Amino acid sequence: MRWLIEKGTYGNYESEVGMFEHSIPLIIEALESRGIEYKLMPYVPFDELVILKEEKIKNKALSLFPRRHDVVFYGSLGFATKIRELGWTGVYSDYEKYDCAVYFPIFKENALNYDYLMMPFGEIRNKQEGIFSYFKDEKVFIRPNSVLKEFVGQVVSRFNLDAALETMAFYDQSKPETMVTISSCKTVEKEWRFVACKDEIVTGSLYRDVKQGDKVLTLPCSDEKALEYAQKMAKLYSPEDIWILDICQTEDGDYKVLEMGCFSFAGLYGCDMVKIVDAMSGVIGKKTMDYISDEEWVQNIKIGGKNE
Repeated sequence: MRWLIEKGTYGNYESEVGMFEHSIPLIIEALESRGIEYKLMPYVPFDELVILKEEKIKNKALSLFPRRHDVVFYGSLGFATKIRELGWTGVYSDYEKYDCAVYFPIFKENALNYDYLMMPFGEIRNKQEGIFSYFKDEKVFIRPNSVLKEFVGQVVSRFNLDAALETMAFYDQSKPETMVTISSCKTVEKEWRFVACKDEIVTGSLYRDVKQGDKVLTLPCSDEKALEYAQKMAKLYSPEDIWILDICQTEDGDYKVLEMGCFSFAGLYGCDMVKIVDAMSGVIGKKTMDYISDEEWVQNIKIGGKNE
């Protein structure tokens, strides 16, 4: 097993993006402690994977990974998308399996936002009266259906709806047909991130506690009830060999599924990286895959639908 890791600027982790960068050095440390080979590769957003478009791509790819079926990828969403397009394996990001529309019906009332409406983004303004009437409140929570998160989920009031919709559509990711979920507003006290291997929880971390304000935490999970609840939910649905499950605790003390996510581009906070590496080694070690020869794969690389 080998790892392909995005080379970035590691440091501040006071955000989800920063937390991803914070996780990389810790993963590298865990890989080195286990004697596992890894390679770092930079990614330039919006530049069509510049490093892989160079003339020496064939030699670069073959020298890095003679057998791509045992390579695990960890990096940003943009890089993960490009790697998938190039035919690389070991990218745990089967996006469609993480749609709210997929796991809400499975978790049912265990999902925090199970009291939801779902509709195209372009219909929110048209249906606003019905939306606020349905929830019998002046505020609602709106988030994308997709794990790709075309916009950041947020609380929206009847009075700032137009401004909020403009913000959501700012980067042109939220198209009229983009599906969204709309639910009532809830108060969440704590949030944990768990890493699962198939239907077993491997490790977890507390990353938010309302008592500590907006500070991003990197504490190992010490709440046995949260861990037990996460394990129970993992038995209900496990979308990939390695995946992410976020659990929260409400102001009433109830545990709920906050959301699910893809491992390959998730921040790992205070999760035990050695346990993650060991779990991944077990998965890759048992996996058997049919794959074309290295030379044939390189000859058939496609970027943007064109052979390079």
